[in-house]
Amino acid sequence: MINHKISELKGIRKLLTESSVISLSVLPLLILDFHIFQPFSILLTIGFGFLFDVILLPLLLGTFLLSLIGYNFNINHIFQILEWLIHEVDLPLHYPLVLGNPRPIELLILFFLIGLLIDNLFKKRRQIIFAGLIVCSFFICKNPVYPSITAVDIGQGDSIFLQDKFNKKTILIDTGGRLALPQESWQKPQSQTNAEKTLIPYLESVGVSQIDQLILTHTDADHVGDFLNLADKIKIKEIWVSPGELTNNHFVEKLKKANIAIHISKVGDKIPIFDSALQVLSNGYTGKGDNNDSIVTYGNFYHTKFLFTGDLEQEGEKELLKNYPKLKVDVLKVGHHGSKTSSNPDFIKEINPKLALISVGEKNRYGHPNQETLETLKKNQIRILRTDQKGALKLMQINQQWRIQTVR
Repeated sequence: MINHKISELKGIRKLLTESSVISLSVLPLLILDFHIFQPFSILLTIGFGFLFDVILLPLLLGTFLLSLIGYNFNINHIFQILEWLIHEVDLPLHYPLVLGNPRPIELLILFFLIGLLIDNLFKKRRQIIFAGLIVCSFFICKNPVYPSITAVDIGQGDSIFLQDKFNKKTILIDTGGRLALPQESWQKPQSQTNAEKTLIPYLESVGVSQIDQLILTHTDADHVGDFLNLADKIKIKEIWVSPGELTNNHFVEKLKKANIAIHISKVGDKIPIFDSALQVLSNGYTGKGDNNDSIVTYGNFYHTKFLFTGDLEQEGEKELLKNYPKLKVDVLKVGHHGSKTSSNPDFIKEINPKLALISVGEKNRYGHPNQETLETLKKNQIRILRTDQKGALKLMQINQQWRIQTVR
């Protein structure tokens, strides 16, 4: 379809133009499924296309024919060199462009504008206009208009994402992860982490290419187990931890491996976001990095009070109320996935939330959330939303109201 438009071009210029136009044409469909794009892939496609057509395919055919008459050659080292080359290219260009997930109308607009751009490929003035409109369309796909807070559906674990409008600020509280459970010899280990299946695709779908602050509440694997996998796919500027977490040698080794700036949280620390700031109410009560050592954060955003408690249990809840006797909450991220060791009736009654978010895996082996906890919440007339029933729980700030959106 485009060959007649570039027939006058020669050599590498023709190859680059052809590959660029084809890549641009399929880009809307590509980001619809993967949400990312690596621009350098255009050059790699040309280079490897030439390599396979001119060198590798004839070489493989010759090797095969010679094997028929008894001459065998091992050319595996060639592919090992290519694998090494790809790895070396990846090092400085590791993070691709994150373009988000276009809505149907945005997808149609992108295809329409790209078609017009190709149709006016060598008309400079029109080319600039349509290219500018395409860039604007991709910007809209990547940058949500409305602020949001999402309890990501990561199965049995916690991951809460705060995203300001146009990605001005992003905060992630925990990454989730899989608890290491004993397996029978016949059981195959899962090759993909929870983050690769759920958290990372979700973040990329909402246009996140960088997390400004990652708060790791405590050292349990279902809260922090996947943070290295996350850091490999999405840039993280800073990790917040509690002093107690640094007593866990295995966790400290993972922090060193991540090679990301570390902030040791203190009570009163604030991270500006939305129309206010996320504040640290507790950086732990035990100094051991366990459940009651969870970093507890609070924010009053657009006249709605949010409390994120990690895996804080009843002893920690009592300490929290002792330090903040007038604490009131509108939206509570329920502690420890709704376990009976958390959500003390006196604590729930005192903070008096209107909405409870429970991040929990479907049919999990722990029996979370516990029926006692659910009864406590119901008794206090608190609306309950659970990730195992509704999927991701997303609160979006639209026209001065938090609107709830659930996604399976």
